[in-house]
Amino acid sequence: MITVYYAVKKISSSVDRAIDPSSLINMLVDSLVPVYNDLKKIENKEIDSIGSMYSCRSFLQYTKNMYLMKNPFNINVRIEKSKIFNFGDRSLDNLYLNRVMQTTNGHNLNYEPGYIFFSETPLEIEVLSPFMHKSNFCKNGYIVPGSYDISKWFRPVNPALQLYDNSDKEVQSDKGDPLMYINFKTNENVRLKRFNITQEIENIMYATTAYKKYDSNRSLSYLYDKFIQSGLNKKTLRLIKENLI
Repeated sequence: MITVYYAVKKISSSVDRAIDPSSLINMLVDSLVPVYNDLKKIENKEIDSIGSMYSCRSFLQYTKNMYLMKNPFNINVRIEKSKIFNFGDRSLDNLYLNRVMQTTNGHNLNYEPGYIFFSETPLEIEVLSPFMHKSNFCKNGYIVPGSYDISKWFRPVNPALQLYDNSDKEVQSDKGDPLMYINFKTNENVRLKRFNITQEIENIMYATTAYKKYDSNRSLSYLYDKFIQSGLNKKTLRLIKENLI
């Protein structure tokens, strides 16, 4: 059994107190669910279980430690060139960022709600588009995939939607709509344990995120070494354990 510590990443609002922090945390906690359990809801109970994918050992193994992030909000935005127009709840304006174009012909929408994960033992996390679910959020693009060792690097995980082209696009997604998969790549069972993000923990998270801007184009192994040599892995673990829920 591997324990994965996780927390809801703090998000800001364009309107003071428009988003109640405790309510938001509960929404995001409820929005992280096992993929297998969610898919199981639509299983055809009338067929022989022997021929069902839900009994397939390879499918069970693949989805064993895979989680689905569901949208905690109703959103309705339109992307026109480099601008984002929010036609939904205006208090959520700060949740959207149109990043510098990652490809020559497609905008990239960064959607802020997300999580942060940490482990005492080496464990690789993988972020994927929710390809086994019908997702309105991903209708015109895909979640930028990625993977890293959560015991050696401390950074937030949230949906970054890469659009297929740079024509004007609408991104509409209701609460509960699938946003992305978070897969823990291990054969062992994973147990999630939640913690509160304090200012000190948040400072470490943003320090690692900002570091890449000042020392760019470095490999993950280089960043891992920096994180461990600085003692941030031990400090992060200590702070997390002091703030377990």
